[in-house]
Amino acid sequence: MANRGDTGMGVKIALGLLTTLCLALFVLTVIFAAQANKERQERQAGEATYNEAIRPDERTDTWENLRARSGRQSVVMYLHEQNQSLLNLIGAGRRETSEAVIERVTGQLSPGSSSLLREVESLRARLNERDRDLAAAERARDAAQADMNAAIERAERQREANQQRLNENNAQLAMLQSEVERFRAGADQNIDLARSQAAAERAGSAERISSLESTGRQLRNQIAVLEEQLDRLRGQRSGDTLRPQDEATLIDGRVVSVAGPDEVIINLGRRDRLVLGLSFEVYSRGTSLQPDQDGNFPPGKASVEVIRIDEGTSRARVIRSTRGNPVVANDVLVNPIFDPRKDYKFVVFGNFDTNRDGIATEIERNQIIALIEEWGGTIQDTIDGTTDFLVLGEPPVLPPQPRQDDPIEVIDRYINLRRTVDRFNELFESAKRAGIPVLNQNRLMTLTGMHAQPQF
Repeated sequence: MANRGDTGMGVKIALGLLTTLCLALFVLTVIFAAQANKERQERQAGEATYNEAIRPDERTDTWENLRARSGRQSVVMYLHEQNQSLLNLIGAGRRETSEAVIERVTGQLSPGSSSLLREVESLRARLNERDRDLAAAERARDAAQADMNAAIERAERQREANQQRLNENNAQLAMLQSEVERFRAGADQNIDLARSQAAAERAGSAERISSLESTGRQLRNQIAVLEEQLDRLRGQRSGDTLRPQDEATLIDGRVVSVAGPDEVIINLGRRDRLVLGLSFEVYSRGTSLQPDQDGNFPPGKASVEVIRIDEGTSRARVIRSTRGNPVVANDVLVNPIFDPRKDYKFVVFGNFDTNRDGIATEIERNQIIALIEEWGGTIQDTIDGTTDFLVLGEPPVLPPQPRQDDPIEVIDRYINLRRTVDRFNELFESAKRAGIPVLNQNRLMTLTGMHAQPQF
């Protein structure tokens, strides 16, 4: 009985242990299943994240190369750092996105260009070309400066030679005048002596008186001959003296050849300080540059405008021509504002009608001034010894003199207009006294060729 009881107890203990083991195994199974489920979810989430970073069809050699270059970094962090380096290289801000930077850089590219490197290379090539052009321009400037210095030296030598010849002529003239004065004094003395002798001997010898009078006539003839020689020498000296020519009619250049139906080559270039847009009036010969009885110059056979400038020649287009009288080689060019040898000085006053609407205003005078300055002229306020031209427009219309009870504004306006008219007349009279050429708008436009253009 005791053995049977011990056996039952052992079975119970074994059953208890087995139940405990089964329960522990169940608990471990549940724990392991939950852990496996968690790991599976984490693995699926990782695969989803991995697929978001790069899809399976994108995992090519490029991806492997990126993984190899990234080293210990992740590919995403490696790409982020590379992207940040590129943004820093082009000067993008920390807060700017790649899309914004790409849009900003694309907006700065030239039309048709899609590569920033090619754009930089193109800009560098253009910069090198500009540097070469600048070097060529500096060489041309130095050459022009050397030519100008040589021309100044030649002009100075010519001036000194002219001055020396003038001094020699003056010395010769002074010597002749001294000789004539001495001869005249001697002749007068001889005449007086002859007359006194004749008076003393008149009563005794009529023949003697006749002889003395004959001697006096001969002396007078000699004096007349000497005075004629003196006048002739004075005339020769005045012929040697330089006289200014009307600078409005000076010939500035000539046509070298005809380059086409509407283009010509002229003998003026960069060394002559030519500027683009400068126009000339074309004449067949210089002798035709004479004003008519009203003081207006005749228009030329054509008008040309400079469109390209080389060192010694330029190309000009014909902006006006005369049918049956084409521009040919050796035709002469005239523009009173342009002269490669000097800077002309102008006084501009009055009202002008530059837009050709039939109304002359003081404001349009500024356009005449701008045109002269653009072509190298200098504007002065008053006439002095250096003034070359007076350009007069139309005087203002002076209204009737106001009454004393008129508004002060009307009186002030009349006074100002009166002063302007007086200034106009004063400039004109000063130019006449000084022999300064006076150009009205029509003469200026005719001689510069601007009359061929509709307006300026």
